[in-house]
Amino acid sequence: MLRTDVIADLWNWKSRDLPYDLLVRPQHLKFVPQLRERCPRLRLVIDHIRQTLIAAGKMDSWDPT
Repeated sequence: MLRTDVIADLWNWKSRDLPYDLLVRPQHLKFVPQLRERCPRLRLVIDHIRQTLIAAGKMDSWDPT
């Protein structure tokens, strides 16, 4: 997510005023602050944080209320 070509594409999202969904796994969360520094005005949505745990069947039930 920190490659130069990816950052350039994210600036295109910003120029269109579009939010960007980061489909990250827990091991990638440490890179989000660096991405934020490189694209400070891009609206980011961190999505699927627990995807790995769901796939492994290790997630407790989730109650959105």
